[in-house]
Amino acid sequence: MSPVPIRLRQIFLLLLCVAGGLLLWVLMSRHRTRTSSGNGASNPTPAPSKQLPVQTSAMRSVHVNGCDADIQVPAGDSVEPRVVPGYGWAGAEAIYGSDFRKESLARSWKKDTYTITIDDYNNGTTGPLTIEAVEGRTVETIDGISLGHDTFGSLVQILSQHGIVFRERLHDADGMWLLSVSFQSACGRGFVSEYDWTLTGNDLVNRSIGEGSRLNSRIFLKEIASRYSLAPEAGYYDKLGGIPSTHD
Repeated sequence: MSPVPIRLRQIFLLLLCVAGGLLLWVLMSRHRTRTSSGNGASNPTPAPSKQLPVQTSAMRSVHVNGCDADIQVPAGDSVEPRVVPGYGWAGAEAIYGSDFRKESLARSWKKDTYTITIDDYNNGTTGPLTIEAVEGRTVETIDGISLGHDTFGSLVQILSQHGIVFRERLHDADGMWLLSVSFQSACGRGFVSEYDWTLTGNDLVNRSIGEGSRLNSRIFLKEIASRYSLAPEAGYYDKLGGIPSTHD
């Protein structure tokens, strides 16, 4: 085979360079197109009608009869209670209805998600009240705590984040341990909110809680709150039973 003439080799190399340059130009053009298209998708210019509302528009004010001021809650959420101790019974029945169960010293209303019981001392006004969530359902309280959802641990976290001082006490009653956490209600200085948890006493529970004058409540940290009470602050701490506890 005769050698390829030098002239033909030069022409072949020139064509190869031109083809390589053309291929490189095509690849770079495609890359610029994808980059431009990707930036446009991740940073679109929003139309005014599609802008998300600011956070304050997602909140609403709720008036609770007897509280110092209206309470801010997420839009769409209902809160309980809607009356406080010392409110007139006519007003309470206007809110919860006249279909209640009358006991010796209390009236109770059973709703879809909770039962509310209000003490009745036959003096014309409502007494301390208790709300218990129906199993599997949730109820938002005026403190921003969700019965049936929030645990003792999440309650402690919420209160700590807001700098709210609280007291926790353990009560031993007939083989059951009751943990109560109390603090100034979001309703105002005149009221105390209390949240309760119960555990059946056994070797594991009893060892974790301990003995003596200072008990440990850490075994309750993952337990879900299902019971809430609201009472006047006057005289509340004078009759507070149980033993002080810590969850460390």
